Amino acid sequence: MINVPINDGKYSQEGLTTRGLNGCIALISRTQKEKSHHGIMTHYDPTKTDANLAKIEELLAMYSNDLEDGSTKAVLFHPKMGASVNELARKVKDGFEKLSKKDSAVRMIPYPVEEEHVLFTGTEGILKFDVSTGRYDFQPFTAREGYNPDFH
Repeated sequence: MINVPINDGKYSQEGLTTRGLNGCIALISRTQKEKSHHGIMTHYDPTKTDANLAKIEELLAMYSNDLEDGSTKAVLFHPKMGASVNELARKVKDGFEKLSKKDSAVRMIPYPVEEEHVLFTGTEGILKFDVSTGRYDFQPFTAREGYNPDFH
């Protein structure tokens, strides 16, 4: 698993993970063409939307040949923090779809924000993405709602 720090993004053909997703926007994407598959993950503060889109463009360029003809699906996790953050999340969604040339490729999932956190213990806001299978797991906070679906 490749770790994705805040305000960054990474590419992998195996697995990606990030932590501390409390109020940030994260995007995961998987492209498959025949037997090859590619995955990306970004984790950005909502106020850094332009940097997030620039990183997405850089990462997509790494496999642009497969991106054009392959099947691409993505999920965007965004905090439930009001209309302005929702608008920023939609900007990332729309930007990804434009850059990848894949309309309606992104599923948006809002998540709750922990209002009274002081320090992360390392178990909050963990997102794991298995690129080879297309499965992802997101546990916003310990013993609270989580997701364990896949793209299929």
